[in-house]
Parts: sequence; structure tokens; C-alpha cells
Amino acid sequence: MIEIFKRQLSGRSPIWDYYFSVMPGHWWVGFGLGTPFECHGSEGKTVSPHAHRLYLQQIYDRGCIALIFKTVGVLSLVFKAWQSSGFLLG
Repeated sequence: MIEIFKRQLSGRSPIWDYYFSVMPGHWWVGFGLGTPFECHGSEGKTVSPHAHRLYLQQIYDRGCIALIFKTVGVLSLVFKAWQSSGFLLG
């Protein structure tokens, strides 16, 4: 029961709250590499040094534009590997 009501299963809801409170105005270009992400826990003891998810940290550091470029890059590599493997129809 403590896990459900006190820690809220993952304990990450304060991180999400902090993330959405600091991101307005920074969604497209982010804060820049090396900008510290310091989400302090409600008890004041714990500090989260990162956004806990790769895509959240990517957007925090570099913005949605960089995430779009990364996605296009990965998809182009997957397509090229699929094309090179001989499974391309036609």
C-alpha cells in the first residue's frame, strides 16, 4: 500500500510535474547540453539528476527538433538495413 499511495508506483510523478513546469517556452530547442536537471524530492533529500527517460532528457537538452532528427536518422538506418538485406519487394 505504501508503494501505491506514497511512492505512486514509480515515484516519478514529481519528476513529470517538474518537467512540465520548466518546459514551457523550451519545447522546440530545449535548454542546451549540460544544463542541469535537478528535480528535488518532496522530502528534500533526493535529487533526480536526469529526466529518467531518454526521450524526455533528449527534449530537455536539445528540444523536439533534435528528437525529430534522431527519429528520422534511426528510421533511415533501419530502412537502409532492410533494403540491403534483400527483403525489399520489387
